[in-house]
Amino acid sequence: MLAILVGLFQMVLGLLRLGVLVDFLSHPVVVGFTNAGAIIIATSQLGKLFGVSVPKAEHQYETVWNIIVAATQNTHWATLGIAIVAFAIMVVMRRFTPKLPQRPLRCCRHHRCSLVDEPRSGRCQGGRYHSEPASADEPAGR
Repeated sequence: MLAILVGLFQMVLGLLRLGVLVDFLSHPVVVGFTNAGAIIIATSQLGKLFGVSVPKAEHQYETVWNIIVAATQNTHWATLGIAIVAFAIMVVMRRFTPKLPQRPLRCCRHHRCSLVDEPRSGRCQGGRYHSEPASADEPAGR
């Protein structure tokens, strides 16, 4: 629920062009808020990680403790195994696969661009980059 609320808040700020308000908050406040959200979201997934369910407590740390206690007695091993494999895949993919794209993307007359200032010029709005080259029979900038 917290993730949905934060996402809606960010979307409203973006749509109203009020993202500049974040600049008035100190950096430690923004980092603390972001980290707190990440911790709450991560700990809310512990029950799913171990395949146990417990009733929600009044405070998040109480719920986490109840999940840990339940996990020591009732862990669903297949669920935990799949979670471990998924984490291993993520670590391996991050370490051994190259970051995409491998080369910088450009937008010029040789690349297709759907967002252009002038249809015939091929110039992008807002400096956007595109990777799909225009076909030979289609003029650039479309």
